Amino acid sequence: MPRRDGITIPSLDSQMSISFIRELTKTAVAMARTPEVDTFLETHVLPQEFFDLLARFYRDFDAYLEYNLEASDLDVMCGEGCDSCCSQTLSGLYSFETVNLYRVIRQWEDYTVVHNRLAQDSEAFHELLAGLVSDQSGQVRSDDPALPEAREEYAKLGRPCALLQDGNCRVYEHRPIVCRGYHSLTAPKYCGDKNIAENFLFDVPKELDRMLWALSERMEFDGIARWFPQGLVLFAYNVMETKPLPGYELTSKNS
Repeated sequence: MPRRDGITIPSLDSQMSISFIRELTKTAVAMARTPEVDTFLETHVLPQEFFDLLARFYRDFDAYLEYNLEASDLDVMCGEGCDSCCSQTLSGLYSFETVNLYRVIRQWEDYTVVHNRLAQDSEAFHELLAGLVSDQSGQVRSDDPALPEAREEYAKLGRPCALLQDGNCRVYEHRPIVCRGYHSLTAPKYCGDKNIAENFLFDVPKELDRMLWALSERMEFDGIARWFPQGLVLFAYNVMETKPLPGYELTSKNS
């Protein structure tokens, strides 16, 4: 029986799920065919059509999740206003998701404040990690056991995501796939307790995931681009030099 992260979900092989995956794949192919992808790191320009396609992908992925969660009869405890999982450092962001987040938050009037918070959160994580890694060269492998330990220690700090405001996600419509797929079967107050919490990640099917990573790598600006908030901070500072993306004017209506 099909599973996601140890959770049994019988409907993953259903015709409806296959139909969702077919549409998601079409959108991913269209994104990959965007010519400006291969020159983005030089030009900092992507057409609006690319972000429209990403928005479509997110909507269809949400529908795919909703269908399968309802069909599974899993008692998911997550709900509006719940931010119990929003005090973690994340891994697994596609580089185009980092670009999209930057595009959105760079328009906020309080962007400087938010950027500084992201940088502080990134630094706090790396201080924890530095105290745990055995390799003093500064190089950390993706399979280093210090990484999950550092993530656990960081979560204990209880630092809320810099993109939260009054417990609500300011980028909810643009939140990454790793955020969309994270669910809990236990009460929110237990989400951070690994001895009690029953959390699972409903991720992208493998073939589609490979397509998205292939697209991501064409825009990858740093090995840490797959991490949040680290990737977002580095992209803002090293790639964009905190400038807005061309074609996206600073406005107050998105703040």
